[in-house]
Amino acid sequence: MRALCVVALVSIAATAAVAQNRLVKRPTSQPASRLFGAVELRNPDVLVRKLDIVPGSNESVPATVHDYLLISFGDNALRVTGYQTDFQLSFTNGDIQVLQGGWPHKLNNESDKGAQLVMVEVERNLFPRSAVCGLAAKNCGETRFGKSAQGEYSQATLFETDTAKLFRVQLDSQVGMHQHNDGRPHLLIAITPFEGHADADAFSLQPREAHWLSGGIDELTNDGSAQARFLILELKKKY
Repeated sequence: MRALCVVALVSIAATAAVAQNRLVKRPTSQPASRLFGAVELRNPDVLVRKLDIVPGSNESVPATVHDYLLISFGDNALRVTGYQTDFQLSFTNGDIQVLQGGWPHKLNNESDKGAQLVMVEVERNLFPRSAVCGLAAKNCGETRFGKSAQGEYSQATLFETDTAKLFRVQLDSQVGMHQHNDGRPHLLIAITPFEGHADADAFSLQPREAHWLSGGIDELTNDGSAQARFLILELKKKY
């Protein structure tokens, strides 16, 4: 089985974006005013899009877009181009990249097949250059493992910034995992099919689908018949 979501760092993306646009921490009221792609979920905190880019084509990302998380479904090769900017991103299934917003650029599909991606735009921004851990900072080193009669679970922190924290989670069938209920909102993005519940909230997801939890989680359980893999984006304070 392919390894779980691996963080691929994009310090060059952050550096290029900042150098050319002098990005600052800017308060805004809504995620991206211009919509593109297929909107999967939208609220005042996040805007989740499904991007399907055919070979040799591109998706234009306007300057109104905030910092965003890009998740790959399948192997993909993209070239990011903008004003005096040109760099490549390579993905395997479940890989993530974080790009700063606030600058117009294009995501060019250089694969010989269609690129399937999920883009999670964060209204409060992610500020990857000031990461506490992960991305261009030190490794997070925060991993939880558990085992029961039904199976195992694991949760690893991929990165943490002033405004968000991203976890990679694997839950075996019929396994529950206790969480810390800090009252923060959480976004779940399915890498594989998932059928389960977060406390009393039961839901099911297909790959590339997202589920929003406006508060904390005491326990997350996989009620399905197969192992489930997904990402959890935990949002922290606003600026």
